[in-house]
Amino acid sequence: MQTLTNSALAAFRGCPKAYELRYLRQLVPAEEKITLHFGHVIHTLLEKHYLRMATCQGPLPEEEVAEIIDSSFPDRLMNEKARDHWHLAHAVFPAYLKQYPSEDFEIVDVERKFQLPLINPKTGRASRLFDLQGKVDGLIRFKGRLYLLEHKTTSALTGDYIERLPMDTQINLYAMLLEQELGEEIVGVIYNIIVKKRLQQGKGETDAEYEARKAASKTGKIKRKVAESDEDFRARLIAAYAEQNLFHREEVLLDRSQYPKLAREVWIDARRVRDLQLKGFFPRNTGHCFSPFPCSYWEACRTNEARHIMDNRFKVRAAHCELEEEAAF
Repeated sequence: MQTLTNSALAAFRGCPKAYELRYLRQLVPAEEKITLHFGHVIHTLLEKHYLRMATCQGPLPEEEVAEIIDSSFPDRLMNEKARDHWHLAHAVFPAYLKQYPSEDFEIVDVERKFQLPLINPKTGRASRLFDLQGKVDGLIRFKGRLYLLEHKTTSALTGDYIERLPMDTQINLYAMLLEQELGEEIVGVIYNIIVKKRLQQGKGETDAEYEARKAASKTGKIKRKVAESDEDFRARLIAAYAEQNLFHREEVLLDRSQYPKLAREVWIDARRVRDLQLKGFFPRNTGHCFSPFPCSYWEACRTNEARHIMDNRFKVRAAHCELEEEAAF
């Protein structure tokens, strides 16, 4: 039995070749993108926080928050981007706890995993080849009804970002499937959005830069730019989160009328996957290589999977590793 998740389906729709490399050959880039890693760290903190809240243990202790963040960025002294995100995480999460010291919803489950058969929408029969699996950030009871809780990190919270939320394929698919498992209607989703503040730590200037700036000055009396300390930069970030609206909750009601169409789309995608497997060929979608960022498998395709590229730039990782770790109360 092969597993399909929303991530796998999205990868296949974007580029069949990328789907093959990730989900059939189980290859991932040897180095994770820092921007993605930051989101993973925040999700880990939120998971642990809401697990404690669900069992009435109170907020995640500060020392545990610091330990998780520090251990997540071991290369922060050598990697400037890692260091920036290390600072950002230390500012974001304490500010989040101050923003939401309590919640107006009941936590039903955290990191809820599910597994259901893929159903043929015409016959109602289960596929013998595929099943559907997934995991939602949270399952909550809000206003007496069942909702999903979805954590998001973004660099900018715009009107376009909010307007696209009702078209979130993952949420609609997972709500549809969880309803089947739970036997209860899921009314909507609460998007828990955290904006990543764009601030940079002051770097100071070299002797040469200072002398050049001094020579260009009319008076020659200028102060040398000194590197901003970790403490000062952290304080500036914390102040930004205290003063600006960088957290947002958006309630989106789910449109159940689109579920039949969604079920049919998933079934068609699964048939296409099977067809290409039988042919032994997954074509590349070259229009997807930079949309808007370079595909993780760009180098593999560009070099026609040259041995030195595949051996040095990629590593093997379980196809659906995000489903392997299960949260438990």
